[in-house]
Amino acid sequence: MRRGLVAAAVAGVLALAGAVLVPGTAQAAANSCQGGFGSPATGTYGNVVVPSSANGTNFCFLNGATVHGKVVVQAGGSVLIANTTIDLNLVAADAGTAIGGGGLTFSVVLCGTTVGGKVNITSSQSLVEVGTDDFTSCVTSGHPIQNTLNGVTNTISDNHGGVEVESNQVNGDLNVDDNRGAIPGARDPDAGSNETTSVNNNSGPTHRLKCVNNAPVVTSSGNVFQSIVGQCGP
Repeated sequence: MRRGLVAAAVAGVLALAGAVLVPGTAQAAANSCQGGFGSPATGTYGNVVVPSSANGTNFCFLNGATVHGKVVVQAGGSVLIANTTIDLNLVAADAGTAIGGGGLTFSVVLCGTTVGGKVNITSSQSLVEVGTDDFTSCVTSGHPIQNTLNGVTNTISDNHGGVEVESNQVNGDLNVDDNRGAIPGARDPDAGSNETTSVNNNSGPTHRLKCVNNAPVVTSSGNVFQSIVGQCGP
């Protein structure tokens, strides 16, 4: 979302948190994360795997966690990561769909999180949000808590359910390419008709932002990079 906290969307999420989703866990032995909103994974872990079964109401919810390795989302899995530190990479290929009430769905959501390595999110089935104010755990004083992406190259490409990349500090290059689908109006009431990709208010003043082949509609503003290539704008 581009203009602060949207009350209706947050109210829907609060209803989900209280009524629909199964508690989340991150099992110490396997570092496998799945469950939901009710009891988020908040501990300290090595590598975390989001298994293919972590979809529907059984998605992984990392909130306030510390991951000393990497987070890998297996094909079919889905994840919400809030207020977390990941020392190495976040990689999601062919992520599935998390399902809540009111038709709210997503594949990968990242907010208030620092990632030490690359972020690579590709071929997701549903909405991808890197920076969001859709969840109360992701905002302060009505504004999104930004992510800090420290990877040399960060790639968000070939996703099929709409993409929002907003309010991030990017200490590397950012590539947002070949995304399709439409951002769901139920999640972002101010999204335009058939809006596929929203890239706003990101900062990487010594690096490059590249946006190519996203269709059909791209919105982009408020970005500060050394160079901007393609569909995105400053």
